[in-house]
Amino acid sequence: MTPAEAYTILGLSETATDEELKAKHKELVFAFHPDRNKTADPNKLSEINSAYQFIQDVRAHPEKYQQHQTGFNVVDLGGMGDLFSTIFGGNRSYAPKQSSSPPPQVDITISFRESVLGCDKTITYKRMGKCAACEGKGLSFIPNGCKEPGCNGFGKVIQNRPGMSVQTICSKCQGRNVQNKKCQVCNVKGCIEQEVSTSVKVPAGVPNDITMELPHAGNFMGNQGLFGDTYTSVHIRVNVEPSEGLELIGQDVVSRLTIPLIEALTGTKHIVPSIDGPKEISIEPLTKHQQEIILPSLGVAGKGNQRVIINVEYPVDVSKLIEALKG
Repeated sequence: MTPAEAYTILGLSETATDEELKAKHKELVFAFHPDRNKTADPNKLSEINSAYQFIQDVRAHPEKYQQHQTGFNVVDLGGMGDLFSTIFGGNRSYAPKQSSSPPPQVDITISFRESVLGCDKTITYKRMGKCAACEGKGLSFIPNGCKEPGCNGFGKVIQNRPGMSVQTICSKCQGRNVQNKKCQVCNVKGCIEQEVSTSVKVPAGVPNDITMELPHAGNFMGNQGLFGDTYTSVHIRVNVEPSEGLELIGQDVVSRLTIPLIEALTGTKHIVPSIDGPKEISIEPLTKHQQEIILPSLGVAGKGNQRVIINVEYPVDVSKLIEALKG
């Protein structure tokens, strides 16, 4: 496929803007998608997407598609494009540098209760975001009138040499008849530092010192054609504040209560902590060591309970206990 064939498939001229290209592609996809048009040729949609992706690549990497023409045959120079540029001259266009920064890291601290039930937290962090001035391209474009010698607004440069004519896409305007200027806002990087605030949902039952991933919210990584703008993830490290007397094991909140042997034998009542505040529990007579009392629905939201583990403390001198029981 050549650039001319790709533009013909989409019904556009080679001077179409990026916005016109995107709009036309969207229009054709809707028109020929089999879910919307039952009579559409299934191969047409594939042809449209291939042409769109090809043009995107041509505009992003014009040096790959430099061509020379002898008679009526058009030949792809491939890797010799740089060689011909060196021999015959020509300016290389600037390309934005994708952010090489590691994904943003954010630390948040939540209470034990929030870790059990889940919560929403607002985080603020810095990232390398898409430059709005150049739309992430690293260049600003002035419509019409490319002044590159040999182009003069046609988008192509023809250079005559003995026995050969070489036609290339203008490296200055990339065939679009625009004046390219290095973006002064981002200095050709295509991204600038931004401070971002957003809300994140911490799931119920999250353990301490875990790292969550917030996708597509980190550093700008460029435009990937059909997939649009891409971003790295944001890594969120969760710190859970400890709660005295409570711990999370699986889906359950676990607490421990130590009682003397006499209370285990005769039964009693005690107040224990929970995620909903103090709760009174009844300890039945003849309760055994390590026996559990269940407080329903006081664990991970909708799934877990609170388990109160009873530890029975035996006296050092059991003779006095025996005498008390006999009495």
